[in-house]
Amino acid sequence: MSQRHYDIAILGESLAARVAAALLVRRGKRVIFFREPIPAPTQWLFSSFHLRQLLQNLGGRSCAISPQPLQVLTSEARWEINGKNSLDEELRREFPGQDQALGMLLHRLSILGERLEMALWKSRGKALTGGMLPGNLFFKGLTSALKKPLSSLLKNGDISGSAAHALETLFIGISRLSVAEGALLWSWVVSSEGVSPSGLEELLRYRLEQFNGESIALTEIKDIHAEGKKIKDIVLKTGARCSADVFLLGSPSGWRVLPESFPRKPEKGIEGTFLTPPLTKEKISPMLARRILLGQGLPLRLEFSGSDTPTCRIEVIPSPQEAPFNAEEVKKQLDGILPFATFTVDQQPNSAGERFTGCHPFFAHPFKGMLNPIRLRGNLMLAQGSGVWPSLGPSGEILIGYSVANWLDKGQKKRL
Repeated sequence: MSQRHYDIAILGESLAARVAAALLVRRGKRVIFFREPIPAPTQWLFSSFHLRQLLQNLGGRSCAISPQPLQVLTSEARWEINGKNSLDEELRREFPGQDQALGMLLHRLSILGERLEMALWKSRGKALTGGMLPGNLFFKGLTSALKKPLSSLLKNGDISGSAAHALETLFIGISRLSVAEGALLWSWVVSSEGVSPSGLEELLRYRLEQFNGESIALTEIKDIHAEGKKIKDIVLKTGARCSADVFLLGSPSGWRVLPESFPRKPEKGIEGTFLTPPLTKEKISPMLARRILLGQGLPLRLEFSGSDTPTCRIEVIPSPQEAPFNAEEVKKQLDGILPFATFTVDQQPNSAGERFTGCHPFFAHPFKGMLNPIRLRGNLMLAQGSGVWPSLGPSGEILIGYSVANWLDKGQKKRL
């Protein structure tokens, strides 16, 4: 490759970038992907309507699995979702006297989440890149859910005490979420099917290769040239050059290779990832699920992986207070649910989360959780869920990837 031109060049990896790449190459676009090492796929990817459509479009229905149990642990309750008991049975067992009010609230969120998913899907061509979505949601009477904070639903007096604490743990960062975001998250959690994260990762890589997408290590980039607000071309360490109509920013690492004339830089958030060494299975209570949201101090997300000697991956989730934390504090909380195990907790290298901040969404409001627009400047777009809409997690990456791919596929790049 001495000089090549592509439709799309992707700088850095994220699930959203991989989704966009797989969809675009399948639709005949010439894509070059500047990749980087990525961590093991998260088990916190829930199914969604967009994800089911993605699997159908890419021929990956074999990635669908049964919904996996999720536990919400607080000092007062142990609430299991998608377990052996139905949701109503779990609520009656854990929150007697408040189970009906909590059940009604969750039912309302589920219905609202499904309506929002359909509205997002029907607007997918411009869902997050233009003005169609707000108008579409207004027409469907959904704008109030975008403006209203989720925490307001707990102020009706019917839900309090242990039930309110469990709900806050389920929707960690509840004071920052809108009702719409909470509804989307809940509809994904209680989806009738799950997805194999490793299967999805493999499918996306295979489709990129199958439809002649090209991959080069991000570290092979020597320089990037820009003219005004647009990226002109990329120079590799081999001396080869490549250009593209549109450049997608897939990760904070992608920012670091951009010219200095591009002012927005990723900033560190407080997210952190910790890992225990292999644990003796007998020392782990059989009552614990593989995925746990722990609301006993720092907001933690736990994931047990492996069979005979599982390890526990711990993610500290940003709270509204954004209090400092360290490995000792994380271990102290784990001691409460693993009282018979002897273990250490080690912070993973470079695990402090990087995120794009200081930008304004393209249509600004009303999504409370949005940090950045998808359209950044010139011919540069952002394809990273945690940089655009972080509150929606991995499933939000699917939505972002789909939105970017559909917008580009319909020729909107001409307006950049």
